[in-house]
Amino acid sequence: MLGIYFALLAALGGYYRWNRLGVPGEDTKSFGDMRSITSAWECARRGISVIYLNPCDPLQRPANYPRIWLAPASLGLGQGSTPALGILVAIAFLFAAVVVLPHRAGFVAGILYGIVLCSPSVMLGVQRGNVDILLFALVSLAALLFRTDRGRSVLSSGLVLLAAVLKLFPIFAIGLLARQRRRTAVIECGSVILLFAVYAIVIRGDIRAIRAAAPQQDGRSYGINIVGSWISSTSDLLTGNGWDGILVATLTALALLIAKKVALDPRLWLDDDRDLRLFLAGSGVYLFTYVLFRNWDYRLVFLLMTAPGLFLFARQRNPTAIATLAAALTATWFGTATWTQQPWRIVPNDIAQLVLFVGLLATLIGTAREASGDRRVAFERYRETSGGLRSSRRDT
Repeated sequence: MLGIYFALLAALGGYYRWNRLGVPGEDTKSFGDMRSITSAWECARRGISVIYLNPCDPLQRPANYPRIWLAPASLGLGQGSTPALGILVAIAFLFAAVVVLPHRAGFVAGILYGIVLCSPSVMLGVQRGNVDILLFALVSLAALLFRTDRGRSVLSSGLVLLAAVLKLFPIFAIGLLARQRRRTAVIECGSVILLFAVYAIVIRGDIRAIRAAAPQQDGRSYGINIVGSWISSTSDLLTGNGWDGILVATLTALALLIAKKVALDPRLWLDDDRDLRLFLAGSGVYLFTYVLFRNWDYRLVFLLMTAPGLFLFARQRNPTAIATLAAALTATWFGTATWTQQPWRIVPNDIAQLVLFVGLLATLIGTAREASGDRRVAFERYRETSGGLRSSRRDT
């Protein structure tokens, strides 16, 4: 499917005809987001600050990345390196995206996964050379390499921390480190969070500048505050006076209540730690970024990590998993696509995002119930696998 997609793009005219496949196009400069970084390297070598304004950027955009991204400036790279770096990042992402899907998922699952992978939202990150797709590769590698032995778990912890240092939000993928002994999980998760907190405190000034400089818009973005602001804008009674925040808090609380009601039975989760770790990482990133920020749609790429786990539930004909997969398809195809940038997009896209939020939260709640060691569930699983009840003493 990827081969067909890029062959079709070439037949349509190449990079600058990406808009014909629904991806908002760039007219003059390729890999625009990567160019924001490479142009910042040019200014950094000249001693010019780029946090608030990057005069070396063709569009005069501020460098809304942590200062650590300026470290490669000493290598002499600049805007001339943008196409090569954009292609390398795209190759790393596409390789990771293909590896994430397990071979035993089945033909239909592969087709659905390919449809999401070729969606305008995901390909927006590839087209712009955005570093979020590189962070997807890093977090995926952390989940796939993870083992309960000390060396592999520490390596995965280091990769999660590295991704968080590079762009902050990957810290929400830390749930993948929790699938081990409780004491070890507490030590490793606590260490990563502590080191990240120290880093965030050190660069808190840059974080404030990045937050102020980052572009915010409703189109081609996701976040529960978009729904809240849309609701408040439809009624004069709910305009101003902090109603947007109240609506967001209300919507989040309702989503939590619904998710708890439709939480998946943890016994349906197959003993596949690979898919479970990927799900914990991807769902963590989506759920927290959806509630806390307004995000460009290319960050929906992390939904690909949740697909293998959702496919396992969907094969059991679980309605929550099926609805969540349908919502993921809708969100990735309607949010960014050039043919859906109309006011009525609230109906297919933002409602799909709410369904997606509830579905992933319900799956996460069911997973947490299993991980909590619920005695009733453990007993029923034991009874199913043992072929019958034994003496009450041994069962106890």
